[in-house]
Amino acid sequence: MIVEKIMRPIYTIEEDKTFFDCLVEMQKHKINNLLVINQEGKLVGMVNSNQIIHTVIPNYLKNNCIAASFVSEDIFIEDVKKVKDLVIKNFMISDLLTINSEDNIAEVSVLSLKNKKQLRLPVVNKEGEPIGIVTKTELRRFIASVLGIGQFGK
Repeated sequence: MIVEKIMRPIYTIEEDKTFFDCLVEMQKHKINNLLVINQEGKLVGMVNSNQIIHTVIPNYLKNNCIAASFVSEDIFIEDVKKVKDLVIKNFMISDLLTINSEDNIAEVSVLSLKNKKQLRLPVVNKEGEPIGIVTKTELRRFIASVLGIGQFGK
């Protein structure tokens, strides 16, 4: 079976949009990631919930839970407001592993296990435009359907 049969629909956002715009789209569609495209519609990156959180945490607090425990809610709110107008291309993940719709599921399964940093694999067409996404959820659902546990896609 090929990726095209299991990939899920995507939501995209342009790389020149802001942190605020990104959050609006994620909240509106109740999703945890957006694929980032340039003006030509080519995939240039991805933003996920981890990137959102990472972007609002000041560098001096990253990896320092003790220091973070002393930050008041007001200070945290101010840190959030500071990044409101930050342009997406300044905080997106740009080094992406991609797959295409004709790749087979066995190959994609191996890629998903090897690639621990990127949990979602964008599917691109020959022009480099995003057309879908595959996560471990789609792979698990496919495996379950092979064993007669539910139908894939439901």
